[in-house]
Amino acid sequence: MGPGSRGRGPGKTKAQILKKSREDGRAGMKQTWELVNPEGVVKVERLRLSKRPTTLEGKTVVLRWNGKPNGDVFLDRVAAMLSREVKPVRVIKAWEAVPETIEPISGSQELSLALMRKLAALKPDLVIGAQGD
Repeated sequence: MGPGSRGRGPGKTKAQILKKSREDGRAGMKQTWELVNPEGVVKVERLRLSKRPTTLEGKTVVLRWNGKPNGDVFLDRVAAMLSREVKPVRVIKAWEAVPETIEPISGSQELSLALMRKLAALKPDLVIGAQGD
């Protein structure tokens, strides 16, 4: 065996071995392959981000829960931490203030927009959402 042959036999390159094994395995059958890009074409539109508050002091924070188990437990903890750490801050638990907001955002744009309008009516400076499970 020559240098770099690694058990392929004398004078055979890796490409020759692969080509030979493909020909042997097909026994004369012809295959046609079409290579496609699985990424697809995506049109990206630039969005302008909302301004972020530099502090939560004096702000209204709405906590939004979608009704899944333990999401409210997490948000209760967030509310307690905000109330303890940030003075003054107004924390609104949307599921208590507006119970009909306890629903998952569906595949319907109309229902999602209606939910967002209900949350916006609470006049938040910031909304923190959480799901559970």
